[in-house]
Amino acid sequence: MLSAVLIVGFTKVLAIPGWAHAAIVLYGFVGEAAIATLYTFTSESYPTNLRATGFGCASLVGRLTMAFLVSLVFGGILWPTVGPSNAFIVVGTLLIASMFLLNRLPETRGKVLN
Repeated sequence: MLSAVLIVGFTKVLAIPGWAHAAIVLYGFVGEAAIATLYTFTSESYPTNLRATGFGCASLVGRLTMAFLVSLVFGGILWPTVGPSNAFIVVGTLLIASMFLLNRLPETRGKVLN
């Protein structure tokens, strides 16, 4: 959620370089922390003999999605159509919705990983 707030804030201060740089750097730190957490969960979701392959495939799909689909939809459709702030609000709303979906995933804490 903090990532969404920071990126919307970034669009509000684009004209002020110092503030824009600070907002995007903070966004990067928050985003990297979230990715590290996600990687931990992802690797625990696969059996030991498939863990490296499963994690690699999940990482590949995530990176391709970010590289192509998000760039195309966000940069090519949303940003020009609704403007930068509203585009980030749409993406932030989707991220918040995905957090509710994450609550449906199985809990791995305290379980023996095979």
